Amino acid sequence: MKVLLISDTHCRVELLKVAIEKERPEVVLHAGDFGFYGMSSIKFLPITELKAKIDHSGVISKSYHMVRKEMEKAILSYDLMTDFENYLNKRKVFAVPVYAIWGNHDDVKVAKKAEKTIPNFNLVFSSLLSLKEDVCLCGIPGGIVLDNLFWKSDKKVEGKYGNPLTTWSYIKDLIKNAEKVPRKKLVLLTHFDSYETPLLRLVAWKLQAMYVVSGHLHRAEAVVRLDTSDEYNRMMQIYETIKKICPVDEVGVLKPMQTENVICHINIPSAEKGYCCIEI
Repeated sequence: MKVLLISDTHCRVELLKVAIEKERPEVVLHAGDFGFYGMSSIKFLPITELKAKIDHSGVISKSYHMVRKEMEKAILSYDLMTDFENYLNKRKVFAVPVYAIWGNHDDVKVAKKAEKTIPNFNLVFSSLLSLKEDVCLCGIPGGIVLDNLFWKSDKKVEGKYGNPLTTWSYIKDLIKNAEKVPRKKLVLLTHFDSYETPLLRLVAWKLQAMYVVSGHLHRAEAVVRLDTSDEYNRMMQIYETIKKICPVDEVGVLKPMQTENVICHINIPSAEKGYCCIEI
């Protein structure tokens, strides 16, 4: 199965469309900051999100000296929201199945609407999805902020409008769900770099993932790193550090085990700079 890996399209859905047409994959995995915004989002987004929308657009000069009204006018003038609206309204469709998580610059409400209305589009959460007979997929959407992660909340997503954050409740669900499923090859989608974010690296080890696909850093090219059995002591160090700052009792679910599994962490560039393909 040929899988296209892409991230950080930031509403420029044409970048995904071009990659699909060129590579002809069977499946697309998108690692967040898709650009889950609708026209209604513009009035509610914080100014930092409006700045990001402009700065990632590739068609407008940087937003350094713009005030909010100027940013809103520029976004509307250059139709920076409308390409994704075309998919929400079914004027455009994806040629192959697209599996995605939201990033830390996405509107969760629009993302959930997209899953309900766009053919061939699926959000990836803590429940495992089957990509093929022996391969499952799950995801950790949003940003990771350790100071906020362990809020005593049952919510699966926290954070301000347009800046979704993963919660401890979500991480727990993901691990429990994975334990219920007979062991298959597992692909984990994260937005933050899974190798450079200690918690994500530990979760990937706990899940014994085969691939962990991430974005967020807008690298010029993909970076691939491996975790082998030799990294067990490093995982224990991460676990002990998290235990010290974690105010909840259930952190034991993260305790790593010794394993012969090899985890391939793939951090992909922003969509304007490139993408990757893998065979699963």
